[in-house]
Amino acid sequence: MSTYDDEEVQEILRRALAEDAGLGHDELAAAAAEVGIERDKFERAAKAVRAERSRSAAVERRKAKRRKGLVQTGATYAVINLFLFAIDMLSGGGWWFQWPLISMLFLYAMQWVGHFGADDEAAVIEEEAKRAKKLRKQNRKERRRQRALERQRRRRAGKERLKDAEDAFEDAVEQGLARLFESMAGGIESLSGKGSSGEFGEFVARKEGRPARKPKEAEPARSGPQVRVDGSDGDESEREQELREAMAEIERDLGR
Repeated sequence: MSTYDDEEVQEILRRALAEDAGLGHDELAAAAAEVGIERDKFERAAKAVRAERSRSAAVERRKAKRRKGLVQTGATYAVINLFLFAIDMLSGGGWWFQWPLISMLFLYAMQWVGHFGADDEAAVIEEEAKRAKKLRKQNRKERRRQRALERQRRRRAGKERLKDAEDAFEDAVEQGLARLFESMAGGIESLSGKGSSGEFGEFVARKEGRPARKPKEAEPARSGPQVRVDGSDGDESEREQELREAMAEIERDLGR
């Protein structure tokens, strides 16, 4: 099997591509994969080739622009010296137009020397570095702006969650107080219907705006055996005591 060195491979590929219209990026990548070249290496090489091609084109554009400027400058010098020659010839006397001509020829020659001695590739690389630096600066600025927007969004979301939690807490407190007042009102109504007396009865009467009910006078002691009956009076006394304590706490809160 024949083997080829790098120069022969490049020459074979150059001649093969010269007979063809050229390969696309995907076709070239597929060909590289068939010969065992990794995709990452191929992409890096293709990127480097594109960068070099773009740089070479920029160098040629820079040279062409400078050559065009030199041609325009030469034409301007020629017109000026023709005008000076006509003035010198028509005015008579000694010739003097050659001195401005010599000065302009010297300046023009120096411009051509600068044209051939200019390092266009270094200038293009410097311009690319400036553009890359400017692009990085813009990207950093955009990232800072995105981070600032993200922080603002998080703060707004946190405030909204806190507001929702506060609303939910207030609703729960209102519902709990409403149920407590309903329960106490029911207990007060039940005790008022049975003719409650004592300090709690006076408190209820004051809140309802009616005169307090006087406590009944103690009945004289009856002779004979007495029977103690345990019933619902004890439960009602306990409930009345609990309601009295709750109302006293509410009254203290209202006094604040």
